Amino acid sequence: MPRRYTLRSILVAVPIIALLASWQTNQLRVSRQLRAANVLLDYEYQFDDWYDEDRYTRNHDNRLPLLVRLLGPDVASNIVKLRSTQSNDPSHIAVLAAELPKLRTIAIQDCSLTDADLTWFAELTNLRGLHLSGTRITNDAVATLRQLRHLRVLNITNTALSNDAIELLRESLTETRIHTGPRQTGSM
Repeated sequence: MPRRYTLRSILVAVPIIALLASWQTNQLRVSRQLRAANVLLDYEYQFDDWYDEDRYTRNHDNRLPLLVRLLGPDVASNIVKLRSTQSNDPSHIAVLAAELPKLRTIAIQDCSLTDADLTWFAELTNLRGLHLSGTRITNDAVATLRQLRHLRVLNITNTALSNDAIELLRESLTETRIHTGPRQTGSM
């Protein structure tokens, strides 16, 4: 005898399915826009253990879960890392990155990313690495960066941050390795 579904079970299942579909549809939309901006993306499925990069599976597609192989990474996994260098529109990339709650690493480098663009990252609680080398961030970015207490790596080489600003970051982000280096001497 075929199983009959009650109206109640259908009313419970439909919103759950709709929520899951809308989340994946959003990730699909964002990933398409990021690719159009020449942003490189890494996905959760590529790592058995995120912290063990030797287990990266990009070149071993046969090791990927069947669902990922069938549906593609934008539907069947989470984007966890994005990398962009020399972008013409880093502000747009920052806005799109903020729509990916599972992001662990953002590398937007060698471009005109500004202090105001960093506010988009405040809600990304899974963010552990932020690489801003060669961007236009200034001492005004410190207020926003100090809020990112969940960071473990912050790369601010070749930026206009002063030594005093970097010291404030070190005092606030005690669990974060802060990479500094040459400072920008003029405007980009």
